[in-house]
Amino acid sequence: MIDALVAGHLVDKAVLRTAKTGNTYATFRLRATCRSGESVQVSGITFSATMAALLAELDPGDAVAMTGELSLSGYLAKDGTPRPGVDLVAHTITTDYHTARKRKAARPASDGAASAAAPTTTSPAPAGAPPEDDFDDSAIPF
Repeated sequence: MIDALVAGHLVDKAVLRTAKTGNTYATFRLRATCRSGESVQVSGITFSATMAALLAELDPGDAVAMTGELSLSGYLAKDGTPRPGVDLVAHTITTDYHTARKRKAARPASDGAASAAAPTTTSPAPAGAPPEDDFDDSAIPF
């Protein structure tokens, strides 16, 4: 088993299915581009009902990043050339929507109360200058 992070674009809509046990799962295909510029098709499955529902909302061409168990295989393309195959049992997924939402939540609000509560940063002191000290040591007998 290889734990992997695979990023790419959905090839088509995810297919929601129901197992004999009644649990929901989804199958999907993802196209990931290699460093050489060649693309690899990743066939995937997720057994998480939450991820299956999320995948069902995405459209072909949407960018996603997934983590999970990866296995390698091979197949012959329609023209007879051997191609690499990649199978992924996905455990987590991140989309552009999730990234934007997390970044927005991490930013402080623009109202005065929230910005007053946000930590402030100061520029570093010039090289060779003593550090600023806001500690009042006048009460300490030396």
